[in-house]
Amino acid sequence: MRFQFTVTMAGGGWTMIFKAVSGVDQGAFDAYNSGVTYDESNMAALDVTKSDRDYKNRIVLNWNNFDKSKARVVLYTGGNQVKELKFDAVGSDKLNWFTSEKLRGDSSWFADIQFGPRNYFSIQGHGGANRDFFINKKYAGCEEDFGWLVITGTACDWEKASASKHHTVQQTGCFSQLAQWRSRSRRYAGCLVALRNDQNHSRPVQVARVKRQ
Repeated sequence: MRFQFTVTMAGGGWTMIFKAVSGVDQGAFDAYNSGVTYDESNMAALDVTKSDRDYKNRIVLNWNNFDKSKARVVLYTGGNQVKELKFDAVGSDKLNWFTSEKLRGDSSWFADIQFGPRNYFSIQGHGGANRDFFINKKYAGCEEDFGWLVITGTACDWEKASASKHHTVQQTGCFSQLAQWRSRSRRYAGCLVALRNDQNHSRPVQVARVKRQ
């Protein structure tokens, strides 16, 4: 079966492989880690400003067969890039590229994340709380949880208050500064993950998450 993918040359040639939409019943990690594709033949699903459907192509399923050197997570608000996390992806699988050990120094929040304590840094995050793509500093009860990035679950009131959406992306409000998740400094944003190969002409790939309006 043929499938569609997109290359964004302005960003260096990134190809989307995954987009999870806020408000759907399935969690971002479950969709990303599943053994199936989502809407990969629908070109409209590739648009990160469109938030009515999930998207995942078979590159995720065949991650180990794809030459890659770098990965990045880009946060978006209103279609505009807000933050960017970059990772070394050489020798990685579809899950372990998203770790503190692979985080590059030219990333947003690098100093805070790399040199401070953390209790979560992974795509699967805190499974019991359904918190995916999770980079967190500490737990101290719902009122005192602090971190950098999370696709939310429903364990705390600050997650349930997100306009009745099932899942939303949250991030810190300031560069290189932690956010208290319940505070108003947090934002909702789209999240884009990308792979790149600098050694040959293999197509880079990206993963996106967008907030449903």
